[in-house]
Amino acid sequence: MSLHPLWLIYLMIALILARLAWRKAALKDHAGAAFWGLLALMFTLADWLPPVLVGGGLLAAGLLSALPAGKPLTILRNVTLHDGTTPPLLRPAILIPLLTVALMLIAKQIEWQGKPVLSATQATLWGLALSVVSVWLISSKVYRQSPRLGFESGVEVLDRLSWAVVLPLALATLGAVFAKAGLGTLVSQLVVSVVPADSTFLLVLAYALGMALFTMIMGNAFAAFPVMTLGIAVPLLVQAHGFNAAPLAAIGMLSGYCGTLMTPMAANFNLVPAILLEIPDRHAVIKAQAPTGAVLLIVNCFLIYFLAKPT
Repeated sequence: MSLHPLWLIYLMIALILARLAWRKAALKDHAGAAFWGLLALMFTLADWLPPVLVGGGLLAAGLLSALPAGKPLTILRNVTLHDGTTPPLLRPAILIPLLTVALMLIAKQIEWQGKPVLSATQATLWGLALSVVSVWLISSKVYRQSPRLGFESGVEVLDRLSWAVVLPLALATLGAVFAKAGLGTLVSQLVVSVVPADSTFLLVLAYALGMALFTMIMGNAFAAFPVMTLGIAVPLLVQAHGFNAAPLAAIGMLSGYCGTLMTPMAANFNLVPAILLEIPDRHAVIKAQAPTGAVLLIVNCFLIYFLAKPT
């Protein structure tokens, strides 16, 4: 079996997960070590393992995440500059999106025998991965710290985020399962029966509002995206009316995030912060975000219509 085009990125992620599993094992947190170790194994060998084993491993990881959390990792060392101040974190980090876009544009131009070496999605992920590694090394040089310190600090942050970091991946997979089961086709049929096929603006409204609503139900835009995109965006807007798929999908995803701001189902975004901050009203975060989410959703509808519609 040939290597996946993103195998090196998966390997880098697996190294971080394996290091976290090792440090968890050193703290006698066997459940945590097994959880992160299983994820490291999935990122490394999933393409070569039987699907039944991969599914069983993910189910086991889900069960392990339900166990009581173990002792958090001890922070190795706080970084301070020579004058005793804490280094500004945003200065190097702001390079990540800039480098990502630059590397993505460069990667799209690389061809072999007249064909692009990487697809648009792969180019974006490679750009993001290379920009993160570059900023990690640049930060180590600027702040005169060992690269290992940045690596271990990332492991510690991952430990504090815990199983919530896996939630987008799991929900994206759930959305793919729904799409494979034909839910997108049912959504498409429902929309066609209600919305006139020649009314592009109403179709845009159905897509953007559907993304937000389905996200509010599922708790994450990653689960809504494949269903609504395959059900509405691709057949009714891209194929039928020639809409530009790139801004359509990007702003459609952002419309889903508007739904994230307004739902308690997105517990890792809206309920966990309220609990950690000991806010008496558990829905205070949602109440504060809802007006912004509603306004952005309206704006997104018009952005999709004017930016993605063919001229």
